[in-house]
Amino acid sequence: GGAVVIVVLWGTIAATLVAFWGIRAAAGALFVPYLAGGSFAAALNVAVARLHAGVDKFPPLVRRG
Repeated sequence: GGAVVIVVLWGTIAATLVAFWGIRAAAGALFVPYLAGGSFAAALNVAVARLHAGVDKFPPLVRRG
C-alpha cells in the first residue's frame, strides 16, 4: 500500500532530479530538498509502521470485563 507509493514517488523525484541536472545543474539542485523531504516522509512511515506492528487494527470501542 503506502510503502509502494512512497518508493514510486522517491524514484520519480530522483529520476527528475537527474534529468533536470543534465539540462541545468541549478534546476536539478532545486529537487534535492524535495528528495530529502520524501526521504524523511518515508522514514516516518517506516517508524509508524514499526510502532503499530503489534497493535490490532480495530480495537473494541468499549471493553467489557
